[in-house]
Amino acid sequence: MLRQELSEKVNYFLQKVKYISGGIVLFISALLKANVPDIPFISFFVNICQHNAWWIIISFTCVGGLSQLLNNRIGSPDIWRIVQHILDQYREEVFGKDESTRKDAEHFHRITLFKHCKWRWALIRWPCSGWLIPAARSGSRTKTKIQCFLASKEHPDEAEGVAGQTWARNREVKVFNLPDLSVNSAPEDNIIEYAKKAFVSKEWISNRMKRNRRGLQCRSLLGICIEVKGIPWGALVIDSRNPEPSQLKKIRSSKLKAYESILSRLLERL
Repeated sequence: MLRQELSEKVNYFLQKVKYISGGIVLFISALLKANVPDIPFISFFVNICQHNAWWIIISFTCVGGLSQLLNNRIGSPDIWRIVQHILDQYREEVFGKDESTRKDAEHFHRITLFKHCKWRWALIRWPCSGWLIPAARSGSRTKTKIQCFLASKEHPDEAEGVAGQTWARNREVKVFNLPDLSVNSAPEDNIIEYAKKAFVSKEWISNRMKRNRRGLQCRSLLGICIEVKGIPWGALVIDSRNPEPSQLKKIRSSKLKAYESILSRLLERL
């Protein structure tokens, strides 16, 4: 799940948790000074609350604090919406003004923001080795089942994919003219060449092709390292079905660099 969708769902839930926790703390605090009425059920309830007030107040205060901490950790939905808008504008600048790609469907050419995390919450062999996790993607399609890439600080040469290599090298990584793997039975040599150029294993490519009945559509990739406060935060990966998109071969314009600078400043708050 991408960070924008996750933050919206978690924010909605945590807001309710904070309000309920705060309400319980105020209610129990008020009962401490209340006179116990001579009504069996109510007096029993008030006595129970008064005798257990200390741990109820502490517990729900901690719940409210942890809710706020988790909310800050995931990030504000409003900031992630701005990140999404920047990615959409970035994509439009790269592909929307190119005669060869401007009429293509938006999911033919995408921009994905990956964040480097020390830990990946999944049942995998090396969950704490360091990973590039998808955080946001341009457009409104193909936003599920986005691949994560291994990227260890201790073994940067073994970083997977263009995303991993971009983060590990802290510089642009360009890959063009990838073999066509959209056919039903791609030649073995094409699979090996694709895997080598894309910095993944042959098994990785084969597994992806099995899960996608149309094979792999991507024919070119460009990775751009994103820094936050001078430290590599993650990577922007631009992928295209065009094997030689002219805009990706050009040096990035000042406008694109401005988008990257704004994105970097936004990510400081996440």
